Amino acid sequence: MMQSALTHLYVAGISLKGETGLPDSTQNVSDALGNIVELLVYIIGALAIIFIIVGGLQIVTAAGSPTRVKQGRETIIYAIVGLVVAIAAYAAVTFIGTRLS
Repeated sequence: MMQSALTHLYVAGISLKGETGLPDSTQNVSDALGNIVELLVYIIGALAIIFIIVGGLQIVTAAGSPTRVKQGRETIIYAIVGLVVAIAAYAAVTFIGTRLS
C-alpha cells in the first residue's frame, strides 16, 4: 500500500510515475551497489566540473601572482585526479558486480 514517494511525483497535476529514472527496488546486492556507485560518480563528476571551473577562475584572476596560479593549477589537477579515481572505482564495482550476478 505504501509506495515510494520517488515513483509518484506530481508536478502541476501531471503524474511522473515511472519516469524518474530511479529503480523501484533492487533484486540483489550487486545491483544496489551499482546504483549507489553510479549516483556517487554523477555527484563526483559534477563536483569535479565545478572545481575545474574554480581552478580556472583562480588562474584567470591571479593577476600575475605565481602562488595563485599554482593554487589554481593544483585545484584543476586534484579535480581531474578525483574524477579519474571515481571512474576507476565505478569500473571496478561494475566489473565485480557482473562477476557476482
